[in-house]
Amino acid sequence: MPDRRFALVAVAVALASCRGGCARKPPETRDALALLPADVAMVMVVDVAKLRDAPVMATLLRPDGGSAPRDKLIAAIKARLDDVATNAGFHPVLDVDTVVLALAKDGNAGGAVVRGRHLELTRLHAFLRAMQPESAPELQVASRKHGSRTLWSIRGEREAALFLDDQTLVIGYGGWAEKMADLVDGVGSARALASAEIVPVFRGVAGHTIGGVAPNPEFLTPFLESVESLDAGAAAHPALKFRGATWTVDVADGLVATFDAELANPADADLLAKKVKERKLDTGLRIRVEGAKVHADGDFEPDDLRSQLTDAVPFVLSLLKKH
Repeated sequence: MPDRRFALVAVAVALASCRGGCARKPPETRDALALLPADVAMVMVVDVAKLRDAPVMATLLRPDGGSAPRDKLIAAIKARLDDVATNAGFHPVLDVDTVVLALAKDGNAGGAVVRGRHLELTRLHAFLRAMQPESAPELQVASRKHGSRTLWSIRGEREAALFLDDQTLVIGYGGWAEKMADLVDGVGSARALASAEIVPVFRGVAGHTIGGVAPNPEFLTPFLESVESLDAGAAAHPALKFRGATWTVDVADGLVATFDAELANPADADLLAKKVKERKLDTGLRIRVEGAKVHADGDFEPDDLRSQLTDAVPFVLSLLKKH
């Protein structure tokens, strides 16, 4: 079943205009950043349309022939999605164009702005119902009013969503659904994302297939701690700290990825690069350290990506069996 956090049910309500008592002018709703609250630690865009139309995707998904586990898995997922989409009228790959994801600084809230087609309550509800395993309880959709908006959710889940129209779905959890609804109407105390650390940088990476920026050290520290913990035999090292990071991924005939990070000091930057290399996490990457900054980039050919996808199949199958 799709990730519950960002594959919600929900939705709907036609655009409501701000009637009297608006505290300020409503934001431009075509700009996803105007729909995100100010307390953002990370924001990332995924251009689903570019991703699905890239030549490398056809190469990755081309069957090898025979009964390889990889081919069986891809064929099963495709058949399932196509069958459900035919019945529900919504396809999560073909009908979604872009997704902007964001997380709050405290890590307990976040949201998404989804752009595409057929983003309607009845279609999404039918899709999620059809995706449920037969053994799962029946989905119960709940709705509640927030200001002039109706928020929809799966009963018992903390995420909520609203549709601005049939092409824009807004999802939030940890209080963000309400904040995002207020931002749509220009009411309440919520303030839109306007950080000088995020907005200009995000504009610069948003043209990539995937692009993201995270200026908040607390958001990135867990990654560094996980890299540090990989070397269980090494002496404990004080927690490494990010000052910020950006990343991009572009796909065409192959895949090109970049990652830039600034750490608290040069020693931390050197240690991060060392750990990545020691754990052989740098396959296909070029890593350069300049002072407290670490830069990594890599070009990946289709055959290499196919090999990595094949190697990952057993792990994916094990996850599916658990769920």
